[in-house]
Amino acid sequence: MDERLDAIQRFVEVLRLQLLTGAASTQRFAEWALRLLTVEREQGAPGDPWARHLARMEGLARDLGARPRTCPAGPDDLALAEFLRLEAAGWAAVARGDPAPEGALARRLELARGLWRDAAAAFEAGAGELEAPYLASARLLATEREADPEAGAAALARHLERVLRLEAAARRLVRAAPGRSDELAAATCFRWEAEAYAHLARGGAADDARGRAMVKAWFDAAGTCFERARQAWRRGALDVERVHLWSLRQFDVERLRGERAACEAHLARVQRLERELRDGDPCPLGLTLGALECLRRDALARVARCRAADGAVA
Repeated sequence: MDERLDAIQRFVEVLRLQLLTGAASTQRFAEWALRLLTVEREQGAPGDPWARHLARMEGLARDLGARPRTCPAGPDDLALAEFLRLEAAGWAAVARGDPAPEGALARRLELARGLWRDAAAAFEAGAGELEAPYLASARLLATEREADPEAGAAALARHLERVLRLEAAARRLVRAAPGRSDELAAATCFRWEAEAYAHLARGGAADDARGRAMVKAWFDAAGTCFERARQAWRRGALDVERVHLWSLRQFDVERLRGERAACEAHLARVQRLERELRDGDPCPLGLTLGALECLRRDALARVARCRAADGAVA
């Protein structure tokens, strides 16, 4: 078995066990399950990767329902699990050449809208983090585009409206609690990202005057957010996976700018995180090291794909 595939399979199983006791979030498990699906497809793992992903999402719903009364799953966790199950069922059907289950996409849209409303309301009330409503909006965007591929520009415009709402809420929260300035910086980055993609959807280009200005602002904001996240992680205030997520967001805008070294830059950031973890703590947490091992292997695979693509172009 490929070492990268083996590492991520082991990590996903650890997270599943943590999920049963409430020590891992549904969102975190979903992100890693999607990484596992991606690696299985890239590696050509035997069997049907879509069916295995569906089985994991069906197991997620069962695991949440099996939690003890001391840590029951909340309604948003259950709604997200149902969304992910329906999504996985649709993907598996398409992979088999079958039609998607009747009514599944409409139900996913309903669930995605509810998850967005709940996450946005919690953030605006100061009871949640920005990441949750942003991810909910991105999930809703993807579902809307799947439901109507011809209406991508309109879906992106709605996503931009939601992100602008989050940015306005972040400004209000920072005025009341200046310690939340990192969330305002993140909201600004998300806004520039949404602005740039909406511009492209309207027929603009990343290298026209407006596009260059937007992408430059997005690039600067993503770099600032990565460094802020790294510093927060070093203070013990943020999970290393969130820092990695900001590195990926930097990677996204670097690739959009056409920077050939984007893959290598992302790998260097991940390797730096791993060195800082090992150098800063004589007994680093095994789970964090396991996550970074998987993320470093993923970054190495990105570098290999980028180099192969560059070679093909050359």
